[in-house]
This record gives sequence, structure tokens and C-alpha cells, in this order.
Amino acid sequence: MALQSNPQLELAADYVRNTNKHLFLTGKAGSGKTTFLHQVKAEGLKRMAVVAPTGVAAINAGGMTIHSLFQIPPGLHLPELSRNDPAKQPHLRAQKIRLIRSLDLLVIDEISMVRADLLDAGDQALQKVRGSHRPFGGVQLLMIGDLHQLPPVVKQDEVDLLRKHYDTFYFFGSRALSQTDYLSIELKHIYRQADPEFISLLNSVRDNRMDDQVLQKLNRRWQPNFQPAAGTPYITLTATNAAANELNQQNLERLQGQKYSFQAQVTGDFPASSFPTEQVLELKVGTQVMFIKNDVTPSKAYYNRKLGRVSSIDDEGIWVTCDDSRMIFVAQAEWQNVKYELNEETKKIDEKVIGLFVQYPLRLAWAITIHKSQGLTFERCIIDAQAAFATGQVYVALSRCKSLEGIVLRTPINLGCVKTDPVVQRFSETADRNLPTAAQLLDAKREYQAAKLQDLFRFSSILEAFESLQHLCATHSNSVLPETKSQCDAMEARADSELRQVSEKFAPQLGQYLTEDLLPENNAVLQGRVQKAAGYFMERLDGIAKEMATLSTVTDNQEVADRFDKAVESLLLALAVKRACFAACQKGFSTELVNRAQIDAELEFEKKLSSTSLRTLVVPKGMPNPELYRQLLYWREETARDNNVKPYEVVPNITLREIVVRLPANRATLLELPGIGKGRARRYGHDLLRIIQDYCQERELTTHSSQVQDDSSQASTAKRPEKAKSKAPDTKRISYNLFRLGKSVQEIAIQRERVPGTILGHLAHFVKSGELDVAELLEPSKVEEIKRYLIQHSDATAAQAISHFGGKYDYGELKLVISHIEFEKSCQPPQGSDADSAQT
Repeated sequence: MALQSNPQLELAADYVRNTNKHLFLTGKAGSGKTTFLHQVKAEGLKRMAVVAPTGVAAINAGGMTIHSLFQIPPGLHLPELSRNDPAKQPHLRAQKIRLIRSLDLLVIDEISMVRADLLDAGDQALQKVRGSHRPFGGVQLLMIGDLHQLPPVVKQDEVDLLRKHYDTFYFFGSRALSQTDYLSIELKHIYRQADPEFISLLNSVRDNRMDDQVLQKLNRRWQPNFQPAAGTPYITLTATNAAANELNQQNLERLQGQKYSFQAQVTGDFPASSFPTEQVLELKVGTQVMFIKNDVTPSKAYYNRKLGRVSSIDDEGIWVTCDDSRMIFVAQAEWQNVKYELNEETKKIDEKVIGLFVQYPLRLAWAITIHKSQGLTFERCIIDAQAAFATGQVYVALSRCKSLEGIVLRTPINLGCVKTDPVVQRFSETADRNLPTAAQLLDAKREYQAAKLQDLFRFSSILEAFESLQHLCATHSNSVLPETKSQCDAMEARADSELRQVSEKFAPQLGQYLTEDLLPENNAVLQGRVQKAAGYFMERLDGIAKEMATLSTVTDNQEVADRFDKAVESLLLALAVKRACFAACQKGFSTELVNRAQIDAELEFEKKLSSTSLRTLVVPKGMPNPELYRQLLYWREETARDNNVKPYEVVPNITLREIVVRLPANRATLLELPGIGKGRARRYGHDLLRIIQDYCQERELTTHSSQVQDDSSQASTAKRPEKAKSKAPDTKRISYNLFRLGKSVQEIAIQRERVPGTILGHLAHFVKSGELDVAELLEPSKVEEIKRYLIQHSDATAAQAISHFGGKYDYGELKLVISHIEFEKSCQPPQGSDADSAQT
């Protein structure tokens, strides 16, 4: 992380990165808390979500509200009542449940404004969703904020009820948090202010150490009739929205000239309470404005909180002049309202944009509330301290300015307007006396490393994915091939014996090592055992993954197919992530390397998933005439798609199986098959018989035109004709001759009453022999793209290649390129030939 010279930030980063301890990160205004949040988010070593108590704070932090993440209804959340009140129970959708279950780290920004009962409501949701009775469901908390700034809001009618359950309304009064050994770290270095005397004055206000000397120094800035000089922007900080709006409107109306109104574009879910500026922004030339967003263009002409005045307004946009007298062109900017979702396939937490707010990144800036100024920095400001009514407001207002010289007090400060909650004072003093020690950090690291190691050798995600597949096979036995169910059962049994049972035998040995004083990462003997175990489990995972590639997901029900695809994707992801974690341990175990390997594997899987479909039409093991079966599958998918029907409505699985076993030669034998009635024979019989006939002619197999034998194993063995009565015409040569006459593949297919894929298969024969140039049938760029993949993946099946290209190329086109590659190989002299000898 950045700011490495700051020991408190380094310590906080160490706890977040290398432990699972809950952490309260506090510090005075301008100490780098928000910067730290963004650095943790950018580092991305843990799957995390960022939340805040209000919509504006959530937008600023790049997250969502606590209420939104956990679907907590507004109002009181008294512990005993909330558990038994259905109206108070969060109603979470499946997507959000999966997201919450995947969390490693939950960051809560502006924790000073989070009420104890709200934090407990979040704890209840986490425990319930994650199925864990540990506080916050076992998720690590990073709580960021300054208790000496704005407090939680408690309505008058809520006070008595809350006091019956909580000693304090602040977040540290949470019952769940009190069950943890959370730590507090205070950032000491101030980045916003550089003047030591001003910093000392602010600390006196913050810590309720005001005396006459402090008051005297602050009140030197009292100027009751102050009027800013032209071209020197000041912003007034008020206690209420009404006061800020009144000042802004008064100043706007005083300006001469035309008033311009700019309507924001709001799309999707973006609540008005979270709008970063006015929905209808009214401006005149001369309006004092504040930028509320950083300039994302290369020029970086402005930054968030920069003050200026509108100097020109035209059709292209708005021009603002700042202190340096340089005119800045301002275009509209975009704000996103995001929610977190768990990607079903990758198990990675994604930020999903659910709403947009598009408006000029400006706000009238003669005045804003002290509440809205939290987190902002100004060069110059005017403060009416006597109007402050909430604890911490005077400190927030004073600490917004970079220097004491930049502050003007509209009214003098007295001891009565500086409010510091004694509960907060006591909490802060206790935290100062209990700073984390080196020994505590070491213990936290040891505990975290042990937990990660134990989790490394758990295979529940893989076994649960197998259980899902088995459940699908059992529930939809009519739609899933028996071979598929048998293969799933066999693979699950293999995973259980080679992964779970072996890991359970290894667990006691692992436990012995984890009782030693050494950190697991520093234990050489343990590292050696982990490396050996990693090699063993990687080999077993590779074996299961290789067998998964042969799993047939063929089904004649699209809904079942979709569910099967998701189940397979979940299993493949679990295998890939676990293998990546073990691969990271080949040279030694490290929590950071394992975390990074897990996240990288999820991202890599996501990329693979987005570029191609993982579903392949794999022919089950032991299926007779597998090439015919594959052709029939592709024909069925194409026919179902063209006719907007489900695959089983074309031909069910049981019928396809009987076709490749019996090889029917005519309509009569086709009608003998289960699942083929007169209607289906009328609609699809012609295509089916042509595909069967072409397949058998190419391989000199006999079709069956009479009653088939009862012994299916004998019937499945297609016999060569003992003596042909007359030589059948070469069906491939017929297609070739028609192509040479100038007919297209489509025209030949229509004339011969075949599907285009069959015709391409015929012509591929002549590409392989060299009689046809593949370029006559397929564009060179397509040939090169397919060829490159096939050469790089020499063991890939045609189905896998089709899946890789996402259906861009069909089986016939792949067969053309395969034949082209085989032709090129046949033209190369064999190794060790005379030609090779002559060159040497």
C-alpha cells in the first residue's frame, strides 16, 4: 500500500491484509482514512463490499448503503423484537444471498454515524445468510470513521426504547461487536493541515480540551461583517439545509443576467436522497460553484471540492474560472449507483451499476451544510459556529479548512457551542490505552494462517457441486442420459476418496504443526508437507477435471440443460480455484499468495466464460457410432433453434440412442423406434434417414430395413455387406461434382435433400486429398483462426472447438480445416527421410 512512511497505516494494512481481525480505523479529519479505504479496495486481496450509513456517503465511498446490502427496513431494530418480527427480517434475493456468503471483508465507512441497533441488524443478516453463529457470520469488518465528527441520528421518540437495550447508541454499543476482540488503530499524521498550531487547536476542540487560550486564538478569526473580496471564493458552512439553501438562493438572485436551468438525466435506480447535486441545477454567469467530482480527462483541470465562478455558459457547456484565473471547460459527468452481486460462475463479487445520474459536476457553493462538508477540504470558509447543534459539528466545520487563516467566524465560538460526547471521550481514551501490540499482531497472523491452511485442505465446494449434479440427474432422469448419471456418481466417488478422505487423514498431522509457536508460513517442516500435499492434490484435481471434459451434458430439455450448465460451471470453477490455490503452494504456503491465486483463478474463469460457452456436446462413453450421435446432436440443436422448439420436441434422447444402435434405413424401421410417431416421422424422418444413410455409406456400413434383433449389443455392431449386389454411388463424389459445376453448398444441400453440414463433410474428403483447396469453401481468415486453435489444442475435440468459438463455426467448417491440416501434413516429408538426410 501507499503511505508506507506512516506506521499506523502500515499496521492497519497488515491487519487487513494478513489477519481476519475486526478493525476500527479512526483518526482526525484529514488523516488519510478515505485514502486508505480506496487503497484497500484497489488492492483487492479479499472479496469485499463497501457500505455506508447514508446514500451520499455510500456514493462517495463507491459502495452501497447498509440497508440496501442487507435489505434492512428503516426504523428501530431492537435485538429481541427484530428476531421475532417478520417485518424486520431482511428479505434477500438468491443473488444477494450468494454474494453475502462469499464475502471475506466488509468495509463500513463513516462508522460514526452507524447506530448500534443497525450494526446488530447487519450481524443478524450475516449470521442467518452465512449459516454461522459467529459474530457477523465470520466476515471480517473494517470500520472507518471518526467518532468526534458526526454522531448517529436518533429521533426523540426512539431514545427511551433504545436505552432499554443499549448503553450507547454509537456503533461500539453493538451487542455483536462486544462479543469480538476488535482492535482500534488511530491515524496520527494529519495530511490536510500543515500548520502545527492549527492542528493543536483542532485537537483541543476534538478532545474537549478547550480553555481560554484556545478560544482566544480561534476567535481572532471572528469577523461579523466580513464580505469576501471579488474573485476570492469563500464557502459558508451552515448547520441546516434550510440555511444553506437560503444563502445560495439569495446570492444567486443578486446576480444580474440570465438564469440557466440544467435538468439531470436520471436512469435506473438512483434515489433522490443520493443525488450528488441538484436535479435541476440553476446557474448564472458569476455563480460561485464547487466541483463535486475529479476531472477524469487527461487534462485533470479540476478536482473534487475545488471552488470557482461560472464565467460563461454556451451550447457546448459551462466555463468556470478558479483562483488561477484559468477558464475550465466543464462537461456533464456521470455518477453510478452500484450494488454488489456474486457472479454465479466465477464466485467473484461484481459491482453492478443499477442507476446513473448525469449532470454538470457543480454545486452552488456560497454555502453547504456542515453535515455535507464531512470529508471535504477547503482553502477558505465562513462558519457560524453558534448555530451548530449536534455533537462534533464545530470540529467538523473547523477541520474542513486547510489553515486557520482561511477561516472566518460569522459568530464567536464559546464553550457552549462546542459539544463533545463524554461516552465518545471515554471510548477514545480506552482505545488509546489498548493499542495493538506486536504480540497481538503475531497471534492474529498465526490464527489467520492456520484458518487459511485448514480451509485449503477442505473440498466442500467441489463435493457440494457434485451433489448438485447428482441431484439434477436424479430429479430429471427422463431428460439426462443414464451414462451421464453413472459418470457423475463415479466422479463424485473418486473425489470423495481421493480428496475428502485423504484430506481428513492429513488433518491431524496439520493440526499438530499448527499448535507450534512458529507462524505456519515460517515453519519449514510444515511448508515441506504442504508442498508435497499440494503436488498430490493438484494431480488428483487434474484427473477429475480431465474426466469432467468427457462428461456428456446432452439433454433434450432446455431448462434442464441450462441448470446442468450452471452446475457444471460451478464444479469447474471449484476445481480451477482449488487447483490454483494448491499451485500457489508449490514453493511454499502464503496467505497472500493463496488469496491472490483464488481471485486470479476466479477472474481467469470469468474471462473464459465470457468468451465462450463451457457447454460441449460430449458423446457419452460407450455410445455406439459416436460420430453419428454427434452429428444427430448438432442437427437436433440447429433444428430446434430454427423452429423455436425445445430439443426433446424434435427428437428425445432415448430415440437418438436407438437410432445409433439400430441404424434404421427407411420410414418403416424408423417408426419402430421409441419416441418416433407418425407426426415426428413426417416432420423429421427425411432428415434423419439422410444423415444415417450418408454416415453408413461413408463407412460402408449396412443400415437395417427389417425387424431388428432383440440383442441390442449385436444390433449395434454394424456389419459390412458380404457381397454388394451393385456398387452404390459415391455420395461424396456426387457433392464434389455438383460443387465443381458452380453450385453453392446450400444449393447442393437443397438439391440432394441433405443438411449443409453433411455436404461440407463430403467436400472435406476432397480437401484432405488435395483435390479441393480449403480457400474455395472458407475465407482464409476463418481458416487461420480455426487452424491456430486446433494446432495449439491438438487434443481438443470438435465439440470443444465449437464451444471455444462460441458457435461462430459449425462442425462442417471445423471438419474442413481439420482436413486441410491433414492434407498439409501429408505433403511434408517424413522425419528421417532421404530429403532430411540430404540436408544434413
